[in-house]
Amino acid sequence: MSSGERFTAASLLAMHTLGAKVVAAGFVVAAGYSAVSVREGPQSVVLSLAAIGVVAAGIAGLLLVRGDPLPLRASVLVATTGPVACGLMLSVVAAPLVNPGRLNPAIGGAVVVCAFLCVRGRTGMGWASFVGVIMMFGVWSALHRQGPLYGILLSAPNLAVLGMSSLFAFIVRPGAATIDALRSAAIREAESVAATEAKRVERDAQRAKLDELARPILELVAAGAQLDTAQLADSRLTEAQLRDSLRARALDRPDVVAAAREARRRGVEVVLLDDSRMDNDLDPLRLAFCDLATEYLNATSAGTITVRVHPRARAVFGSIVIVRLDETSEWIALDPYGRIHRPDPEGQVEQPAAGSVLPADGTAMGTENR
Repeated sequence: MSSGERFTAASLLAMHTLGAKVVAAGFVVAAGYSAVSVREGPQSVVLSLAAIGVVAAGIAGLLLVRGDPLPLRASVLVATTGPVACGLMLSVVAAPLVNPGRLNPAIGGAVVVCAFLCVRGRTGMGWASFVGVIMMFGVWSALHRQGPLYGILLSAPNLAVLGMSSLFAFIVRPGAATIDALRSAAIREAESVAATEAKRVERDAQRAKLDELARPILELVAAGAQLDTAQLADSRLTEAQLRDSLRARALDRPDVVAAAREARRRGVEVVLLDDSRMDNDLDPLRLAFCDLATEYLNATSAGTITVRVHPRARAVFGSIVIVRLDETSEWIALDPYGRIHRPDPEGQVEQPAAGSVLPADGTAMGTENR
């Protein structure tokens, strides 16, 4: 069960697991074999198998449809399978019964469906379904001139099973709700602890970075030393690097940081911006865009270069704008599919960036992380 899924009575019984499906399949196969083992002609076999197929559809609905309680539309469809299956089976059986076990596959399947409707939070629907089964038996016996009571008495003993399932649901469902509440509280507590720890780690990392970058210069200033031209230049580069780490978190990667520092050392005005609030360091688009930014930062020798990661859900993931000293400019962008766009005389688009993968289904790369 995933962390975002509620814990219910169905979860307690593992109704959505592969094991439950295997058990259900075994039950359906056994019921089908029992239904066709009595040879009463081709029509009997066909209708008996149809009855088991209807039961199988009801069981499939109980196992596959999510939600607690079971959604109303699904509950109505599942509830009809019991009376329909019994009606199909009874249509090929004469009264009085020579072999009472002849009806076990249909009535047994109907009882199972009704009982688990109660477990899935639809107790009233389960009882209404079984009342329909009893009525079906009563009509069948009346049509065969045995009186309604004969059919009712054949099916009524199964009320004990439905009663036990209702009691089980009455006891277990509140307990499952309590377990779900405790589980949700534990998950929230774990998330809170993890978030606090992540903040502490990030704070320590930023403090260590500040200590590494700024301490040497600050110690010189505190000692009253006169900074020479190289030291002043280094202090300006350090200040710009620290500023970048705050306002361009998605670009705070060693290769980008080093390329930006060297570009500034060459006299290039570098502006790094991050408007995405991205929290996934391994997002493939982020890595591809950092590689692209590093390439252009290393190649720019003069002028201004602005590298920006755009807000989420934009047509452009990130862009690079270069303005040269002769006032000419160049614009490069990476779209959400990992494709690089550059001004091109033919208006063509380049292949995906190095290291990125364009998904086969055409969906945008990394959009779930942005």
